[in-house]
Amino acid sequence: MRLVLGELAQRLTNPRARTFALQGIGRRLPLIARGARNIFTLYPPDTAELLSLETCDEVAIQFQAFAINMYGLMDNIAWVCVLESGGALNPLKVGLFKRDVEPYLPDELKDYVGEPTPLTWFNEYGKAYRDSTAHRIPPYLPSRAYTTEEGQTYQDLDRRASVALTEAGRAHADVSRALGLMEQYEQLVQEKETLGSNSLLVALSLNGENPTPPVYLHPQVLCDWGLATELLQVFDRSLRDKFGWPKMAMPNLMVR
Repeated sequence: MRLVLGELAQRLTNPRARTFALQGIGRRLPLIARGARNIFTLYPPDTAELLSLETCDEVAIQFQAFAINMYGLMDNIAWVCVLESGGALNPLKVGLFKRDVEPYLPDELKDYVGEPTPLTWFNEYGKAYRDSTAHRIPPYLPSRAYTTEEGQTYQDLDRRASVALTEAGRAHADVSRALGLMEQYEQLVQEKETLGSNSLLVALSLNGENPTPPVYLHPQVLCDWGLATELLQVFDRSLRDKFGWPKMAMPNLMVR
């Protein structure tokens, strides 16, 4: 796919459009692929053992990079279309789903981004997760997911552990009692760690002024990857149609 897009970029007559194609789209594609692969490597869908907090953080890092580059890929496509068509828009008005860009999009691409599936992706997920990652709350993978019963048990253990730790601090004059309370505290903490299961969801903020629904991690990454594949195929085909350039076979994107 990078070879086909590279050939397309060489046909662009606007130097800045060529830069967005080669250094924008061309750089983002391998980053998106690496991010998807890393997520599935760090956290295979069939993982049985509980993930460590460090692994959850690593997954969050990969997902954040993946989400930002997915959104950036669409902006790069918009820039190529605008510039190659002779447009000169304010940068704030350039975006694949923005009305100011519509006149510069090839017909097939314009129709595609107006379809329900891409629009829903952008309005309900893509923009929200990109904007929040860049400006507000970044997405994260919770270290645990709890049933209602497990949540109640966790809160009880947490309360008892806090009491034990506080009492141990007050019992410093009685070394034997203080040590016993610290041992009790550690046992309660260890018991808390056995509760719950791995989270299947990534989330932004579930409360506050702008709560955002969480998404299923692995299906979302696969759906995004499929969208990137389809979008790039439409972009390549429609731009060649618009300017009368020879067509090339565009393979599906694959993550190995």
